[in-house]
Amino acid sequence: MLKTLKSLIGVVRAPDAPSSELESALASAEAQVTAAAGEVSEAEAAYQAGLLDSDDAGLARLRSAREAASVKQERAAALVTALRQRIAAVQVQEDEAGRRERYAAAKRASAAAGKVLATEYPRLARDLVAVLRQVAEADLLVIAANEALPAGAERLFPTEALVRREPDTPERVLKDEIFTAWCGPRGHRLDPEAQAKVEPNPDGATGIWRVIGQPPVTVTLRRFRRITRVREIPGRSLPALAATLNLPPLAVGHVPYWREDVVRHPASILEHLDRTTPLWGKALGPEPVASAPEVEIVPLDEDVTAA
Repeated sequence: MLKTLKSLIGVVRAPDAPSSELESALASAEAQVTAAAGEVSEAEAAYQAGLLDSDDAGLARLRSAREAASVKQERAAALVTALRQRIAAVQVQEDEAGRRERYAAAKRASAAAGKVLATEYPRLARDLVAVLRQVAEADLLVIAANEALPAGAERLFPTEALVRREPDTPERVLKDEIFTAWCGPRGHRLDPEAQAKVEPNPDGATGIWRVIGQPPVTVTLRRFRRITRVREIPGRSLPALAATLNLPPLAVGHVPYWREDVVRHPASILEHLDRTTPLWGKALGPEPVASAPEVEIVPLDEDVTAA
């Protein structure tokens, strides 16, 4: 046990031992405490028995063994205490090291993302606005063409209706069939249960429908057409990009690249872009005025006696 305790003491004294190694050593030290307690009990029992049966030399050996077992137990208990204290201290250090590592990683990631934001966002915003401009220019041509269509030409759809609108699902006929059924005097078809009870006449075109408690009814066999169809499903549309796209400026107080609440008509979109594009990256209004400096006097003593 002494050799094992020495090795465990070496772990607790190692300056760079991680908490995982210390926790493993703590489990071994606690096992040593349990084993040492057993040795102390055995040594005490042997000493008590030797008080009557052993000579002085033998009793001295038993007393020495009892004292050695007690020292081992105390050393193991002291080791457990030292390991627990060391684990608590190391865990604090490891937690702080983890915080610093995560902080540094977050700082690096934020700096890298900031560079991408500063360079890529303006470029992507300009590209998106270029798409809005091209769509608006095409839609102006569509509007003009629809106002003076060539003979026999169909009206043109706006650009986004061609690309972003879900097409209509046309009506489909699933089944078209001819069938016959017995009909009463007024031409109403009998229900399926009554159809089965009709007694056909020899001509095959008329018959008798007998109902208990009522006079017989003359019925006629008529032809019907059954059409099973799925009705047309209108396509769904999305709001126009110009009415939903928001491209705020990169910096506070600068002119936005685009705002969804500005305009809707293609001509208005182009007019707005022509007016605002040269202002991108510039202040939207005057710079905020700095407030006047303020002076605050804070007493440092609760009770100041006048001189």
